[in-house]
Amino acid sequence: MGKLGYNPKIRSKKKGEVPPGVYQFRVFDIQEREFGTGTEGMTITFDVFADNRVIKAYENMYYTDDAQWKLERFFEAIGLVWKEEEPYDKEEILNKTGTAYFTRAKDEKYLGVKEFLMPKSGPVQNSGKVIPPSMPDEDVPF
Repeated sequence: MGKLGYNPKIRSKKKGEVPPGVYQFRVFDIQEREFGTGTEGMTITFDVFADNRVIKAYENMYYTDDAQWKLERFFEAIGLVWKEEEPYDKEEILNKTGTAYFTRAKDEKYLGVKEFLMPKSGPVQNSGKVIPPSMPDEDVPF
């Protein structure tokens, strides 16, 4: 066995925490569950496009009358209209994109959604295209 080929004298710069702010996101995963309180709901995993990188964020949504407003805002933010007849299928939501104000609660490791922001055009069907993180023109390699 030999030594690994990296140079221990070179240290990479640590990326650090992503600060709270308004970021674009893509819905990565949805897991329905029963929370410890017995309340039914879902945990949504987001890919958040922040600081020229993609990070994961998680948000719990509850299926209660008092929390329904947040679910409605989430659907509007990803360009879906509220369906009163029946719930959306998971596949209709995955890979949808939107914008939200993300914050980190005290002593929390992950960002969470403080507020979903409405698209400028209002709720419309969204193509589900991936929105890459923005970067300054001088960082574009061509």
